[in-house]
Amino acid sequence: MVTKEEIQGFIRAQVDREFFDELEVLIPQTFQKAAKEVEDLLIHTPPEDLRGHLRHSLVQDALAGMKRWNPIVKSTDPKGHNYVLLELGKLRITAVVLPWQKEIRAAKHRNELKTLNESLASIQMDWIDGLAHTVTEQLIHALVVVHAPPPRSADQSEPVAIMMAVPYFNGKGFHMDCTFEELLQSYSDNQATDQKPIELVKLRDKMRRAEDVEDQIDDEKNSKR
Repeated sequence: MVTKEEIQGFIRAQVDREFFDELEVLIPQTFQKAAKEVEDLLIHTPPEDLRGHLRHSLVQDALAGMKRWNPIVKSTDPKGHNYVLLELGKLRITAVVLPWQKEIRAAKHRNELKTLNESLASIQMDWIDGLAHTVTEQLIHALVVVHAPPPRSADQSEPVAIMMAVPYFNGKGFHMDCTFEELLQSYSDNQATDQKPIELVKLRDKMRRAEDVEDQIDDEKNSKR
């Protein structure tokens, strides 16, 4: 089993706290801007669809504007939208805005990251820089999940919550999820006491073993039905 503390410790070792501090400020600003734009543009028709599209685009634009962290703008497949990838240490980070009470979907670009993590080939084409290289350690994918308020909520200018989640390699669930507040607090709590974090290879192997155990349990339950 992989503990939340192990994954949070790994994240702290890979990502400077200032990244999350900056993102915690930028994301609410995108919701405020989307709410104002929709209010100015629409008078006679429901605002939900346009507001949702604006939130997605503005969150991705905010990530793309974090130039200090070298964001990469990618096109979705099939084309129609853009998303931003940030490679920070041994983490690859993307973001998604979830409508009220919606679950995280296996979007194509996140499947691409999952496939990259799962690759067992010794040589692969890195789709970030286009260069063939030897893969000794596959990176971990972390997902920033921005939860939108209910459509009929009076306040549409703030997300309900901003979460950090680390999905299974097989896409069936999550090894860890926590609020930004909890993640940032872990930086403060462990500022002077952090021991050597778990290595990527060990963490990845523990994650996969945990997934294999869960798959085996599910298979046994299904065979008894």
